[in-house]
Amino acid sequence: MQQRMMLVGIFAISLLLLGFVVFVFNEPTYTTLYSNLASEDASKVIEELTSQKIPYKIEESGTTIKVPKEKVYEVRFSMASKGIPNSGIVGYEIFDKNTMGMSEFMQKLNFKRALEGEIARTIMQQSGIEGARVHIVFPEKSIFKEDKKEPTASVVLKLTSSSQISQNNIIAITNLVASSVEGLAPAKVTVLDTQGRLLSRENDDNSFTAASGKQYEIKSSVESYLAQKAQSLLDNVLGYGNSVVKVNVDLNFKQV
Repeated sequence: MQQRMMLVGIFAISLLLLGFVVFVFNEPTYTTLYSNLASEDASKVIEELTSQKIPYKIEESGTTIKVPKEKVYEVRFSMASKGIPNSGIVGYEIFDKNTMGMSEFMQKLNFKRALEGEIARTIMQQSGIEGARVHIVFPEKSIFKEDKKEPTASVVLKLTSSSQISQNNIIAITNLVASSVEGLAPAKVTVLDTQGRLLSRENDDNSFTAASGKQYEIKSSVESYLAQKAQSLLDNVLGYGNSVVKVNVDLNFKQV
C-alpha cells in the first residue's frame, strides 16, 4: 500500500513538472510595446489590449507595457489608427483641437511638433526600431541671401535589443526625413541611437568620410554575422526566444 502511494506521488510530481516545463516553453516572448507612458495613456492602452484579448505585461511602475513579440507591430498600427497613446508622439491630430485665437508662433510650433511626430511614427514602422525621436530646426528667415541658412534635423533611434541596423536603413531614414521637410538636404540630417552612437555619415566626396562609412558597413556586417551565428547556437541549446545576443566588435583597419 505504501509503495502504491509512493508511486502515485511520483506520478503526480512528474505530471506537475511536465506541466511546468510545457508552460515555460510555451510562454511567449514579450517585448516592449510602449515605454515612458503617462498614466492616462497607460490605462487606454491596457483597455484596448483587454478588448482585443491580447496578453500583456506591465513594468516600470506602469509606465512600460509589453506584449508578445509577434504582436508588437500589429498592435502599434492598431493603436496608432485610434490615436493611442496621446501624450507620447503627437502627429497631425494636434490640429483636431480648436486653434482659433492661437498666435502665429504657436501655430508654427504645433506644425513643427506635428511634423516631427508624423516622421517619427513612419520611422518606427521599420523592423528593429522600438522608438524614434525627431527634432527639426527651422532657421529664421532672412531678407539677405548670404544670411540664409538651411534647416537641419536629428533623429534618435531606440533599437530593439537584438537589432543590427544597416547603413542602407540609415540612408533610407535620412532620405525620408529630408524629403518630408521643405528645403532640408540629406547631408543636414543626423541619425544616432539612444547610446549616443552616430549612425549616419555626411554625404560628401571627402575620402576620409567615405572610408569611415565603409568601415562602419564592414563593422555592422561582422557584428550581424557573429550575432546570427551565436544566436543560432543558443537557440539550439536554450530554445528559440530564450536568449538575446548583442555583438560589438573592434576592428583594426590599420592592418592590411
